[in-house]
This record gives sequence, structure tokens and C-alpha cells, in this order.
Amino acid sequence: MTWEEWLKLLEEQYPSKQDVYPNIWSYARSMRERNPDPGLATAEHYLWGKKRTQENPMNVLEGFLLPPAYYAAKKLGVAQGRSPPSFEQMMAGNLGYIQGLWE
Repeated sequence: MTWEEWLKLLEEQYPSKQDVYPNIWSYARSMRERNPDPGLATAEHYLWGKKRTQENPMNVLEGFLLPPAYYAAKKLGVAQGRSPPSFEQMMAGNLGYIQGLWE
């Protein structure tokens, strides 16, 4: 599945999971523990950025730094994640930070 398809699925399923997970990113993260699909990982990066901006609009400023820094750290082997470094994940994270301002 593409990350956009994962995002749509997560958004459809999350309302019934709100009593267990405090936000949709937490739900995506729990699904990611069971499913290694790179599209789900990309959706999780998007939702993280969106969550951060919705918590505080000033967090959009970290969106210019954190996704590229995390990507570079994973690429250089300094940081390890549950997925390999992906430019698409970095861009989805940036998009999430920006989208969080409008929702």
C-alpha cells in the first residue's frame, strides 16, 4: 500500500480506537510494530509531524530541521529506526508539520 492509502485506512479506523490510543500517531505506531510495510512507516512520519504542529503551531519550525536531520542520521548510521532511511519518509514528515497548521 502507498503511504496515502495507509493514512486513509488509519483515519478510518482510528475513531474506534480512541479509547486505547491518545492520538492517531500512537495508533499508527502500534500498527507499525506489527507491520513492516514502508508505506505505513511513511504515514507514521507524516502523522508525527502533524501531531507536533497541532500540539503547538510553533513546532512547525522544528519541521524544517528534524525530518532532514533524522534522515541524515539514519543514512550515516548514527541513528537507527524501525525502517531504513527514506527520502519519502522525510518529505512526508515535512508535509505533516505543514498540514498540522491547517487542521
